[in-house]
Amino acid sequence: MSFFQKLIGKWLSKKKDKPIQAPPAVTAKEPTAEEPTTKQTDSEKQSEKRSEKRTEKVPAQLKKFVPLVQKMISELRAKAVKKVPEVGEFRNVFSEFHNPDPDLEVTDFILKVTKPPKSVTGHERRRYLEFVAYNVPSPYICEKVIDAGEKHDILAALDDANLPARLINLIPKMERDLRLS
Repeated sequence: MSFFQKLIGKWLSKKKDKPIQAPPAVTAKEPTAEEPTTKQTDSEKQSEKRSEKRTEKVPAQLKKFVPLVQKMISELRAKAVKKVPEVGEFRNVFSEFHNPDPDLEVTDFILKVTKPPKSVTGHERRRYLEFVAYNVPSPYICEKVIDAGEKHDILAALDDANLPARLINLIPKMERDLRLS
């Protein structure tokens, strides 16, 4: 008899010693006043979970960035409404703030609306919302595309209540990427 056969034999003998228990009986429960009688479909449950995940929170050590990021977003939205056309060429529109945290190796952050290169299909209407971190003496920058679409999509992204938290949560990652470049 091989080692594995002995091992399986011991395992099976242990299983035989334990009595098998029947699963508990399932009884139908009457809905109470607190419990809704309508059942959620799987897709409704999934969309609810997704919306919970989208609600981002800001870590305590990054709370000092909240007013700066909110001001930057509102300034960019005002500029984008005026300076970004629905169709055609435009100069990059941006808003920035200086980093208040001396522990981060980043000097400034920029939120900007840009246009894609002419080689991109549909470039006449397409716009990008980008978040940029840079360190002035260094030639390196770290850019993240936050959203893409037409002008109304970019304005909707700027109006999103979760945008400040999304940007603030990107700050440590961007700082790390910039430091490692």
